[in-house]
Amino acid sequence: MKLKKVALIIIILIALLSLSTYCHHDNGITHNYRQDMQDFVIAISQYSKSLKPDFIIIPQNGLGLLQSEGQPNKAYLEAIDGFGQEPYMYGNDEENELRPADEITDIRQELSVLLEADKKLLLTDYTDQNSAIKAETEQPTIKQAIHFFGHLNLSSIPTGVQSQYVAFNNGAVKSLADATNFLYLINPEEYPEIENLIADVGKTDYDLIIVDAFDNDGEPLTKEMVAQLKQKQSGAKRLVIAYMSIGEAEDYRYYFPQDDEESAWLDEENPEWEGNYRVKYWEKDWQNIIYGSSDSYLDQIIDQGFDGVYLDTIDSIKRLVIIIDNQQLKPSKMAVPPVLISLIKLVFRPIAAIAIVIKNLLNNFVLCTKLVGSVITVASSAAIKNRIKNLGTNLNRLNVGFSAVRPIFI
Repeated sequence: MKLKKVALIIIILIALLSLSTYCHHDNGITHNYRQDMQDFVIAISQYSKSLKPDFIIIPQNGLGLLQSEGQPNKAYLEAIDGFGQEPYMYGNDEENELRPADEITDIRQELSVLLEADKKLLLTDYTDQNSAIKAETEQPTIKQAIHFFGHLNLSSIPTGVQSQYVAFNNGAVKSLADATNFLYLINPEEYPEIENLIADVGKTDYDLIIVDAFDNDGEPLTKEMVAQLKQKQSGAKRLVIAYMSIGEAEDYRYYFPQDDEESAWLDEENPEWEGNYRVKYWEKDWQNIIYGSSDSYLDQIIDQGFDGVYLDTIDSIKRLVIIIDNQQLKPSKMAVPPVLISLIKLVFRPIAAIAIVIKNLLNNFVLCTKLVGSVITVASSAAIKNRIKNLGTNLNRLNVGFSAVRPIFI
């Protein structure tokens, strides 16, 4: 009977949630997290292509933006040239750790929208397991994609088995469609001198490389350096894409506020990445830092001679978080139907914590609700469907704290 009661309430909750539009309210202005990020990426694309028509836009992650109400999100798909999934199968929490099979299936299903739109897929996996790399290389699960196998810190050029099966070629790469492999090297900590990184990359025949636009000292790479990176060992040309985070701010970047400065767009530090701070990406001041003027981040990248940008932290849309505690919500207040709150309290107050799986709810947004004595998390099926039997592990993977009263980012 208890199970039937829970199932009935879940159905009611789904119905209520489906009828409710969850938006954040900022200074009296209503926003939509998903729409805000979509508009941000589209604006970046339109602006960059107005300056350089063949400039390449590749967002990483953010599967929830690819579709809208079960249909391909045409405006977003038209704005991007490719898509990066990281990680794809290995290394979601730890290097060599394989995702549950159902998660991988869900990811492939969502990525199919990109294949239908003829977009290039860049898959990243963190593993050095010979059997896994060999199997995926010889019989790729997504034939149209290109694959990178490396270490989690992305600080070195892969060697051994991680490069053994790469189909290198000495031909020129004129467009993203021509690329058959790529190198993901955005953390130059092993290269105190940027010239050494450029020299080592020059000894490879990768078709496309993703690198940071700045060196370890925060100095931008020169046009001459980028031109060198564009040359394969064979002498043929390749594509060089600049990494750029748009959903988080990094404290070592030139734009980061000084100690005595206040920025309306700056939020709390990401507990998973020291020095990385969540941002209110819908704030105009943050967007002005990213694009729109000659001294913006994007303009610098274009001036440096890069072929495109690899936009990271797109999945900050998952920070749609509700914390119910005297209606005190962060980062902003959100309207929640009183009947929904009452139902949750009525049914789940006796329970210490419970995870409910609702597939594709709110376009893969995550709704985390803290009640007195109860924590309820609603997530996409890809996150926890196979872990509901082990709630402790489940909540740990989702970084859900039982006593936290601030947003939990996943």
